[in-house]
Amino acid sequence: MPGRESGSPWDDAGRAAAVTAYCAVGAVALTVWTVAAPAMESSYGPSGGGLVVCLFPVLLVALWAGGVAASLLHALPAAALGHALSRRTGLPRALCCLAAEVALAAVLAAPAPSSGLPYLTAWCWIAAAGAAPVLAASFFAVRPNPQGRTGWPRRKQVAFQISVVGVALVGVVFAGGLMAYGTGLVKEYEPPVLDSGADYAGTWHDEFDGVIRFSADGTFTAQGIREYDADASGLYSHYVSRSGPGTWRYVDEDEGGVPGGLTLAFGDGGSEMGQWSSRGTEARPVLYQEVGDPDRAILYLLRKDPAP
Repeated sequence: MPGRESGSPWDDAGRAAAVTAYCAVGAVALTVWTVAAPAMESSYGPSGGGLVVCLFPVLLVALWAGGVAASLLHALPAAALGHALSRRTGLPRALCCLAAEVALAAVLAAPAPSSGLPYLTAWCWIAAAGAAPVLAASFFAVRPNPQGRTGWPRRKQVAFQISVVGVALVGVVFAGGLMAYGTGLVKEYEPPVLDSGADYAGTWHDEFDGVIRFSADGTFTAQGIREYDADASGLYSHYVSRSGPGTWRYVDEDEGGVPGGLTLAFGDGGSEMGQWSSRGTEARPVLYQEVGDPDRAILYLLRKDPAP
């Protein structure tokens, strides 16, 4: 009823605020990624957000489902706990809600290390994503129900108001990205082109203590460099360790190569060890090979040691 103040984040207004705020946070994050992607280092050169645009309808459903789950597990319990803490201590409600949100994020991040994600990283991401939804749920839960001109139910009014803010933020981020690229403030990423023997000369290491030393004259000496077969599904199986001297050569684009590409051959007349491509930056170049199914984007990397 108009003018009623429920005070509970679990009421319609609080639930609508939390879910819509999570969706808005997700939409803004996706927009930031889409705008930033062309400037980010990629194994395949400049990358864009075309995939995000193509999958937009699916992403909307995923955002809503994720928003509902995150609200039930994180935002709404944290807002309710924050309200209770504020009533007991007399501290500002927003401060108590944020404290409860950060504490609950620490609990929700506990399973992250089992999936390979550092605990502190997961905690920070969960806490950052939940801050706005928790504050929104708290704010709209205690805000008196206005005499709305739309005649909409309270939850629809709340969802609409937050959606307008979210759309505005998405527009600001997108417009800012266009201006940054248009003015040259941000440039699209391009992999370094290694087109001389001097670019390769030096010592390169993989992540498994393998090492290869290139010479500018087209020769190399390797110790423990891995060669993967076509059945490899990761970096820890289906490979042989190669050591010894050999030669390297550029792979022209006419041969199906890419700028900065090369192949290795061990011994006199040995078979070539696939094609290597370049990524990284001019200061920190990286050579890589695709391992197994190209669609899985598993890369075996060689990183060049800094010059002494």
